[in-house]
Amino acid sequence: MKTSVKTHHTHTQYVPAQNPFVQAMTNAANVTFTENGALTNKSTKSDVLDWFGAGGALRQRTPQDTINLFTRAFAEDRLTALKILFYFRDREGQGERRTFRICMKYLAENYPDVFLKNIENIPFYGRWDDLYCIFGKI
Repeated sequence: MKTSVKTHHTHTQYVPAQNPFVQAMTNAANVTFTENGALTNKSTKSDVLDWFGAGGALRQRTPQDTINLFTRAFAEDRLTALKILFYFRDREGQGERRTFRICMKYLAENYPDVFLKNIENIPFYGRWDDLYCIFGKI
């Protein structure tokens, strides 16, 4: 059963009824509902793939949410998580400065060896001022 909910936009959003049984089943089954009420997966069951899939939507997330997604992907496969991070930043990729800077600052503080191995890639895929933003005002 679906109920309609008026959103702040001019359209009506359809959401599943708030039945506790339905909620418990969707949580257990790794499913959720899209904005228009269609059934979808909550997770791909791969932290790296979830990291890639988050992409541009990371703009709306808090820095800590971004770091959490990145660290899970980094724990699963360091190289792929880093490649995705540089893809996010690349001007021919997604051009995401904020996400990149948040994660690179995290790496600099927690994995300085990984950060230093990749420091030469920062201005290549991004801009020189990314380094300035990562380290703050000097």
